Amino acid sequence: MVTYDNVVLSMACEVVDSCLGQSCRRCMAECPMMKDFGPYPGEILRSLTERGSLDPLLAYSCNHCGNCTLVCPRDLPLGELFMTARKDIAAANHGFSPMPGHRSTDFHQFFGFSKPFTAKVPPGDSLEGKRVAFMAGCSLSSSSPDEVGLTLQWLRTRIPGTGAVQKCCGLPTSDMGQEALFRKRFASLQKDLDDMGVDEVIVACQNCKAILDRYGTTPTRSLWEVLPEIGIPEECRGKGRDSDIVFTIHDSCPTRQDKMVQDGIRWLMEELEYRVLEAEASREKTRCCGAGGMVADGNPAVKDEAVRMRLDSLPSENIVVYCGTCRSTLAAGGGKVWHILDLLFGPVVYAGDEPPENVLASTRQAWTNRYLCKNSLETYWKRGY
Repeated sequence: MVTYDNVVLSMACEVVDSCLGQSCRRCMAECPMMKDFGPYPGEILRSLTERGSLDPLLAYSCNHCGNCTLVCPRDLPLGELFMTARKDIAAANHGFSPMPGHRSTDFHQFFGFSKPFTAKVPPGDSLEGKRVAFMAGCSLSSSSPDEVGLTLQWLRTRIPGTGAVQKCCGLPTSDMGQEALFRKRFASLQKDLDDMGVDEVIVACQNCKAILDRYGTTPTRSLWEVLPEIGIPEECRGKGRDSDIVFTIHDSCPTRQDKMVQDGIRWLMEELEYRVLEAEASREKTRCCGAGGMVADGNPAVKDEAVRMRLDSLPSENIVVYCGTCRSTLAAGGGKVWHILDLLFGPVVYAGDEPPENVLASTRQAWTNRYLCKNSLETYWKRGY
């Protein structure tokens, strides 16, 4: 029996009392899962307000993308409600998500914090006396270890002494509602940063940045804010000038309100001189790639629908992302997807070219790459790069 916190019950009452019901249903058109559980949010959540009951599958089917609240005329906090409810559901299940598919995510998290797949590269003092570390994030380390290394090398030419940390931020554990375990795991990441005396973390993954900003004590900046300040390698500037390909940018959900990051990605595309066709559903109106909220393992059918909705909303088949998980999820759904670092450090891309392999589709290859990335980061440290 799940006992829901008063915060959850209060949000549910707000939805039931304020939802415009059948006369609105704007959120139902935006959400890939809510239509599976009832006619409109007020009715869907009535059992929670009247009997204290909620279908766990409902809570674990939310991508937490924010689109429902974005289109809601009453700004109802549906995503926040579902994600908060997961904590109560997990607490009643011995601290773990009850979704069978999340067992694989638990294994991922265990190894993501284990010694063979984590690394610390202590930073030196920069020209400004600040100790800076680069954190690529799990997906990028697992899919593109060479690009992680090239990014660190470039940062070191512009911000001398830049170090690095490779460890999961714990977002999957948090998204599964496993609060106590998340706090323990995140504390180990914060300890790594503290032990290295890091003053600032440059983060490539926006989910990592959101977690660090919310729970950590070390200031962060996005890589996509930093690159417009320090520039890109001269040999990369204008490399797409003669290409005939047209890209569309997929903005990640965590950057929905982060105009500086969104602008930074578009600045990079301008510096590379690739052509971009903007999607209507971009920036603050972006749609989830389908991976948000650990739905891929909790309710795969919802993930598949979210992927379809996102791909259908993009005006070009050639997609640029700045999140490794977004790249993998959209590619698995049939999209032609490049990470922005593929364009920065890889060969010039032309219309008709195929994107890089979706490495994250292979668990074995992904963990092999994570191990290789760890070794390469430690090699930079030993050689003093």
